Amino acid sequence: MDRKVYSVSRIIEYLRAMVREDLFCRHTIVRGEISDVRYHSASGHTYFILREGDNQLSCILYAGDARNQSIMPEDGKEMECEGEITFYHKPARFTFRVKKLSLSGEGRIYEQYLKTRREMEEAGMFSEMYKRRIPRLVRRLGVLSSASGDVRRDIESVAKRRNPFIEIILCPVYVQGEKAIPSLLRGMQRILSQQPDAIIIARGGGSDCDMEVFNSRELGEAVFHSPVPVVSAIGHTPYVPILNMVADLAAGTPSEAAEKVTCNIYELMADLEDEKKALSLALRQILATKRGQVSALGLALEKRSPKATVAARRLMLGEAESALSQAMGKKLASVRAVIDPIPEQMERSLTDKVQKSRYDLEKTSRMMQQMMTGRIQGSREEVSRRRVYLQKDFAAVLQRKKHTLGVLCAKLDGASPLKRISAGYAYVETKTGKGAGSVTELSPGDMVTLYLRDGRVMADVKKIEQDEKLFGREETEWKSR
Repeated sequence: MDRKVYSVSRIIEYLRAMVREDLFCRHTIVRGEISDVRYHSASGHTYFILREGDNQLSCILYAGDARNQSIMPEDGKEMECEGEITFYHKPARFTFRVKKLSLSGEGRIYEQYLKTRREMEEAGMFSEMYKRRIPRLVRRLGVLSSASGDVRRDIESVAKRRNPFIEIILCPVYVQGEKAIPSLLRGMQRILSQQPDAIIIARGGGSDCDMEVFNSRELGEAVFHSPVPVVSAIGHTPYVPILNMVADLAAGTPSEAAEKVTCNIYELMADLEDEKKALSLALRQILATKRGQVSALGLALEKRSPKATVAARRLMLGEAESALSQAMGKKLASVRAVIDPIPEQMERSLTDKVQKSRYDLEKTSRMMQQMMTGRIQGSREEVSRRRVYLQKDFAAVLQRKKHTLGVLCAKLDGASPLKRISAGYAYVETKTGKGAGSVTELSPGDMVTLYLRDGRVMADVKKIEQDEKLFGREETEWKSR
């Protein structure tokens, strides 16, 4: 029989092709415990081992896939890795490329717990500013717990021991399983309808799965919006429940919750007795102080009585009158010392002023007289000069006016109609009273008046003859004249 021998590279290539084409290898989910986590800073890739007993699988989480993860691999955690199986030929080995990471089993519960806690913390539900104080004296206490078990009895025993008069409203509810959250929410509403002073939500402890109900957002929001303080009493938990963070007060056990919510009535009565004694002592001290104040006020009132006031005012009035008389005498003496010399001083002052004024007046009169004499003399000379000038100017003007008048008289005489009439001419006046200077202004049959040197003639125009040569000659003669 022929043996078929393959090279190492052929075997590696065969395995590589088989892995690449196999559907199971291309997408699968592997669960195991994380170990040997190494982060490569240069590339950003994360390398780790996925173990199950003695079996192990090398895994790689590329930097691009890591940015899409909500959680990262941690040593010791059981996780589910979703991805593909790859085969590297240098050296020849199988590697699981992880594309998605999630917690497995209880790890998934813890992942949901972290997400809810982060969301509620970002909403401010864990802030101390929203925490309400538990009343010092709780008269009515609401308890939400399982109907079976010792939790309810522990709370009732501790509360009644500390305060026998407290009223406890017990509301049995489911504290695990699918019915737990709706049962707790209904129980909250029933207890709130009875107006308690505080509410305790209690459970004795359990695994992560059992505690899942106390990490729900619905229960946390109901506790946050509760009108009365809520105390969380969840004992023996692997991590802090969300109910403890949102509650107004958290206790490690139900018994501790009852201790913190209820006050010791006997201690309260002892405190009240001590406060009563202290108050009585303080009242006695205040009363003594007030009595002393009343006595002091009585003495002050006696000093301020009308009789004492009138006597004191009379004494003050007498002293003021005496002081006023002395002050008036001193003031009068000082005024007299000032006034008595005044008439003599005024007389001397007036005499000096009159003499000085008389001297100044005489001096001013002489200066005015000299000044007026000089001005009058100068004015007389100026008037004389101007009179001479005026006489000369008037004679010259008069001579010019006489010459002009002679010229005008000669012109007037030459232009006078009377002179022409006396030379044999006549002045023709139409019936309208206007003078006729041309034959064109007359018509045959018109009546005209002829003015001669010694009278006038009324005439009718019979015929009109126009002689341009004669008219031109006459006009030339008239203008020459």
